Amino acid sequence: MRVRTDRKGSARGYAGKGSLELGTRLSFSEADDRFDPLRALLLSLCAELAGRLTAEMARARAVLDDLEMVARLWLDDPMAAIGVVGAPGDGRVRRIEVSAFASTPDGDPVLQAAWRRACQGSVLARSLSAELDLQCKSV
Repeated sequence: MRVRTDRKGSARGYAGKGSLELGTRLSFSEADDRFDPLRALLLSLCAELAGRLTAEMARARAVLDDLEMVARLWLDDPMAAIGVVGAPGDGRVRRIEVSAFASTPDGDPVLQAAWRRACQGSVLARSLSAELDLQCKSV
């Protein structure tokens, strides 16, 4: 993978035949038209978990009718994360919570077991949970 940046605060990553553009600075504004690095991390985590849940449901020969993922992230100190001088914290990610809203005609126990296996098999979830409080919930 390689990344090129510009003076406007954009970074374009290239891997294989694909590319993705992100903002280079953290942003807490809903008006931004690019993902900032933290939102890109959450998107990547949700995408991997969704793919793993879909695969686990197929492995169980169960039907996954619908799936929506919601991710939330808490920082130690948001002001420190954006570089405010004198902020008391260090700005690191303290907690991530991912919720899967899914429906299946095969019943909740099948879905719950598949979700547990998806979370346990996720490279990103395992890596992040070693460093911070990562909660994977199924609703």
